[in-house]
Amino acid sequence: MGRTKQDMRRTPKHVRVFHSLMDTDAWRAMSGNAVKVLLALVSKDNGQRNGELSFSCREAADMTGLSVRTCQRCLIELQDLGFIRCTQKGAFSRKVQHASLWRYTWQAWPEGKMGPTRDFEKGKHDGNSRMQVSHATDANLSEVVETHPVTDADIA
Repeated sequence: MGRTKQDMRRTPKHVRVFHSLMDTDAWRAMSGNAVKVLLALVSKDNGQRNGELSFSCREAADMTGLSVRTCQRCLIELQDLGFIRCTQKGAFSRKVQHASLWRYTWQAWPEGKMGPTRDFEKGKHDGNSRMQVSHATDANLSEVVETHPVTDADIA
């Protein structure tokens, strides 16, 4: 049963974090800053845009109060942990200026493009220690696209 526009106007905007998401080793390994960036990214979705969420490091910094560099590291961390995937890399030039497009992996893409992959459940993470994320450049971040899985060489 679909929701009507009138129902959607009555419901205040919110971000859902499911218990099944929070009960994973990947969630426990995630830094607090990465949680802020993840919530900022998901807040841009209206329930129909997963896979097409435009989000840049600068926008993340504006929404979270973190530095651009910290947000960049958080996006890499979220990809490493399997919570998000880049569906189209962004570009910044005179001709093309757009942020990368993202999807979060615990929900399906609209229009049946792909089901939820829940990549964060597939890895083994030590829940007692924080994950160490290497420092990557903007160029490395923009080259990470979902069709090209992230490897240690891409991050280094």
